[in-house]
Amino acid sequence: MKKLMAMVFALLLLLAGAGCTNTVNDTDSDILKEPPALTVVCGDQSLEANRGTTSWQYENEDGTSEGFNSDSLHPLQAKEFMTPLELPADDSVDQLEASLQWDVAPDQVSVHCWSEESWDQIDAESEEIPLNTQTTDADSSSIALKDGNYIYEIVAEWNGNEKYSGMASYSFYTIKASE
Repeated sequence: MKKLMAMVFALLLLLAGAGCTNTVNDTDSDILKEPPALTVVCGDQSLEANRGTTSWQYENEDGTSEGFNSDSLHPLQAKEFMTPLELPADDSVDQLEASLQWDVAPDQVSVHCWSEESWDQIDAESEEIPLNTQTTDADSSSIALKDGNYIYEIVAEWNGNEKYSGMASYSFYTIKASE
């Protein structure tokens, strides 16, 4: 038990230190010490998605490496930690598009969703949502949102940089505005 507590304390110290700054200026590029935040934008609504399970590694200026792994609740158990994205009540909207915006775009992204009936059912089957990368901003992509109350999970990977790499999951949910 003492070993477990020591490991938890060491992880907390590592995370506290990593939280002080997000990037280190380097002659070649910025070194990300943690995954970028994800902002989800739909029309005039925007929110920062809840970051979940993460695995991250980065190189320090002196050439040594650091990293961390963090686990989190399944998106279907994390409603209280998410801000909902309110969808318009107007049924005349054919397709709702949400822009996924990062400070630094990931190299790979996958998106899944569940209907609101799946809250607290972590074994519920998800539906894969196709990603649209044909956007004008290199650091964003978009997805078509389902019309109604749904939970979305985005899993992003950064593996194309020599100074940092890793993966992070993000989640948010939508609610249909009442008319």
